Amino acid sequence: MKRCLLSVFLWVKKQLWSLIVAYMLGMHNFYHGDTRTADDPANKIEANEAQENESP
Repeated sequence: MKRCLLSVFLWVKKQLWSLIVAYMLGMHNFYHGDTRTADDPANKIEANEAQENESP
């Protein structure tokens, strides 16, 4: 009985770990990639490059 509970616990632990890793690699990065604000350094660099290209 004890061995069976341990194997179930380890299986659940592995499944939760895989879900956490999948969230961090996939959904989390996808969601936060779309929510960049104007204060982000990447947005400021893009805006500066666009202004430099527009000026004669």
